[in-house]
Amino acid sequence: MTLYRLERIARSLEWAVLCLAGAGVLFRLGWYWHLPKAAGARYGSGDVVEFALTFVLFVLSTACAACGVAISLRMQGKNQAGANAYRPLLIGVTTFAAYYFLAPRLPQLF
Repeated sequence: MTLYRLERIARSLEWAVLCLAGAGVLFRLGWYWHLPKAAGARYGSGDVVEFALTFVLFVLSTACAACGVAISLRMQGKNQAGANAYRPLLIGVTTFAAYYFLAPRLPQLF
């Protein structure tokens, strides 16, 4: 796979990760609290949807980080600045970590 193609894939994954994390935050702020939960149950429909969002975010973040590693390995033999190689890695890891720790602490807005 060429370096240009890897960079294009990485940019697409970066946007996907950021958009999905934003959608997850919006879901948690609003719709999560309106989904039904059976009396006495520990988890409800909102928890299942949130788990699915978190899992998809984890997969996309891992793919984004893997693209960053692949880009840095492709650039290793060449005399090119490798600063762009760390961007997908940082976006993937930081976005997932921030979402993972932030989402359960978000209040109900509406």
